[in-house]
Amino acid sequence: RFRGALFDEAVQRYSAALQRLGGAVAEDASACTQERAVCLNNRAAAWLQLREFGAAERDCDEVLALEPANVKARLRRGKARESEGRVKEAAEDAKAVMELERAREAEARAGAGPVLQAASPLAADALQLLTRCRRADPSISLAVPAAKAAASPAQATEIENAQAKEREQAEPAVRAAAAPTASAPSSDSAGGKAPAAAASASSSSSSS
Repeated sequence: RFRGALFDEAVQRYSAALQRLGGAVAEDASACTQERAVCLNNRAAAWLQLREFGAAERDCDEVLALEPANVKARLRRGKARESEGRVKEAAEDAKAVMELERAREAEARAGAGPVLQAASPLAADALQLLTRCRRADPSISLAVPAAKAAASPAQATEIENAQAKEREQAEPAVRAAAAPTASAPSSDSAGGKAPAAAASASSSSSSS
């Protein structure tokens, strides 16, 4: 109950801050947008703790409208969707987080940003979300280029097993598509038998 009261208070505080931002005329529009995104994102986190998943998703949608590459908002939206049973949509958010974190790591290695840890915590969290979605719906693919980079050894094994199973399930369809279609005997094969029959008939008539 105490924790719930804390998150209720957090929602109220962030809502009040958003009202002030909405009524303010900011000299720096980009700073105002960034502050609004932070408040919405933090309020979404509080909504998740209160199990108000629809409200959390709406706040995340607003953040992503302002900052499409905001990985925290995308991850929180994925968790909200997962909690509502919309695992395919949640999986898409999880995959997007891993790809965004992979791109950030590439920039960091190229000297264009802060150096990240070997495995981004956000990417690892997204991978956990994706694997939960996969367990709930086996049709969801784990074939994400960034997945193994964020995986623990146990998760990497699970990804490899799932991908092997996906390939195994796809093989019959691939073989069926590659196999030649059955057709009537060709004229060559039919013609090959006709001369033999004619030669047999000619031999019979000459001997008589």
